[in-house]
Amino acid sequence: MDFKELALGHFEKAVLALGVVWLGFAAVSMAGTPAELASADKLNGYVDEISTYMDADAPGAATAPGWLSGLRGRLDPTGVGAAKPYPGWVLHKRPTYLYSTKAPPPKHTARHEAPDGVTAAAGARGQIDVTWQPASGNEYVLVTRYEIERRVGTDGEWTSVGEVDGNSARSYADTEIASRTEYYYRVISHAEIDQDNPVVRDEDMELAAAEATKTSDEAGPAMTARDVFIFPTQVTEVTMDDLVKDPNAKEQAHIKVYKWDPTEEKFVTATFYGVQIGQAIGEVKKRRGREIDFRTGAVLVDVEVRKRDTGKGYSESLYVIKFRFEDGSEEEANHKDKPAELEDIR
Repeated sequence: MDFKELALGHFEKAVLALGVVWLGFAAVSMAGTPAELASADKLNGYVDEISTYMDADAPGAATAPGWLSGLRGRLDPTGVGAAKPYPGWVLHKRPTYLYSTKAPPPKHTARHEAPDGVTAAAGARGQIDVTWQPASGNEYVLVTRYEIERRVGTDGEWTSVGEVDGNSARSYADTEIASRTEYYYRVISHAEIDQDNPVVRDEDMELAAAEATKTSDEAGPAMTARDVFIFPTQVTEVTMDDLVKDPNAKEQAHIKVYKWDPTEEKFVTATFYGVQIGQAIGEVKKRRGREIDFRTGAVLVDVEVRKRDTGKGYSESLYVIKFRFEDGSEEEANHKDKPAELEDIR
């Protein structure tokens, strides 16, 4: 066994033993003649010798007392011997203490951080998928739920669109969205202290109110794949000559609407005839025993017939329409140019 550990473990017993020994030495010393009394007797003897000498009728030659030569020898610097060093184990240079310390246990703090790696991207048509990862720095907390917030464009207000379980969910599919619209997303983590953790119980740890919710950085812009297309099949322009002939003549167009049908998971079409300037494009129609919403949220703004060079030595006529959506944005389309995904749809 290590001597130091043994001394530390039985320090009180060692001190008690030393005290008993000291008391023993004191008792023995008190039983004999005290050193002070012996010195006093010796001095009294010297005084008696001096008195006898002074009282004599014919004092002889003075005889130096025996102790004088010893005193002179001690006062002679050349006669003082070097002091003998004490052994190292006596520890005469400075006191030394045997002790041990025990550091207090460290205090822990609950940590709750915002979700990491938030992304937002178009998923299935008519859907934006939001994904994230739990914060790697969370300690002594349990995430109870994740709340998903959405903002329309760069100037919109943040609104809550849904929430998911905090234990396992890492994604959210937002389907309440409009085509041709940019969205931004962020994820809010809601947490509470982990009462099942022994460290939390031992230290009576709490989670500060300010740490209960943490908001991620925003992700976006994200836009769903387009779910509505508008193209003319025929347009009617009204010139001044036409108005002279018929003051009630109106510019109008026959318009074909392509709308994504989530039930059939494909584009379906409907044609709307005689749509006049300022009128809404599209309406609900019944097809195959069910109603399909062909409303586009756009109004017809203008119609035009243009000529376009084909690059083959001749020009072609284009039926062109301009329409405006509810958010104020405008688009233009003609009856020739369509995306490839619509080419085979009739």
